[in-house]
Amino acid sequence: MRSSRRRKSTTGVFPYLLVLPSLLFILGLTLYPIGFTLFLSFHQWNGLSPTMKFIGIGNFGRLFSDPVFWVALKNNVLFSTLVTFGTVIIGLGLALILDKQIRGWRIYRNVYYFPVLLTNAVVALLWTRFYDPYIGLFNVFLKSTGLDQYAHPWLGDPNTAMLAVIVKEVWQYAGFPMIILLAGLASIPDPYLEAAQLDGATYLKTVRWIILPLLKNVLAITIALQMIFSFKVFDTVWAMTFGGPGNTTQVLATYMYTVSFGFSGPPMEFGYASCIATVMLIIIFPATLIYLRLVKLGEMRL
Repeated sequence: MRSSRRRKSTTGVFPYLLVLPSLLFILGLTLYPIGFTLFLSFHQWNGLSPTMKFIGIGNFGRLFSDPVFWVALKNNVLFSTLVTFGTVIIGLGLALILDKQIRGWRIYRNVYYFPVLLTNAVVALLWTRFYDPYIGLFNVFLKSTGLDQYAHPWLGDPNTAMLAVIVKEVWQYAGFPMIILLAGLASIPDPYLEAAQLDGATYLKTVRWIILPLLKNVLAITIALQMIFSFKVFDTVWAMTFGGPGNTTQVLATYMYTVSFGFSGPPMEFGYASCIATVMLIIIFPATLIYLRLVKLGEMRL
């Protein structure tokens, strides 16, 4: 009887012991950096000195009087909003077309999704060449069609720099919502669509009154996921504009980077940069909870 109890106890503990190394590794790569960032946000530190100066909420107070921070936050919200809805709307349109299973639809699906698999920085550098004011694809096309007055430095103009970066991001990542929504369309029961067809409903009415309501949960999950991804943008902006011209494309991640390594003027300020990272965490965390809640609701409905 004792041996059976010992065997039962060992059997209950042993699986957790097997998982423990991986769990500690994951926690070390997530909880420790987050905790250390929060710790640094209350200190003044240049990243090299062996000592840190505790300044309490001084870094957070500095945020409220930092004009560049507010510009970066506004740009972040603008970028995330336009990229999210741009990719979701285009992805939905592509998904609706491919769901009709037109000739070669599998090839089109792979082609549209392929940019998502490419390295973000590489695609950003490629689009930087497209926007080149002298040999760029867009200006060459405009000049060849007699529209010379519209050719200008897209990334060098404060009025078009952010829009140019957003266009690149939407082009690259529209395929991600497409794949998710295509899977959602495949899960819609055929009787609903057949009933609408028998009633004489047009395809647009079918989309409006049947497909979109049934895709509501999938759309909400896709929007939440895209908002989280796009709000953390760094490499696209850094590779294309470095946050310029004149901070017109500066976002929180690029500003945090410039503050960390002294690109913005003052010496390296890891404490203030950690404060900016903490603000990003505070903004992204609720969005992540909403996403997880939506996923849970979707599983319950299934």
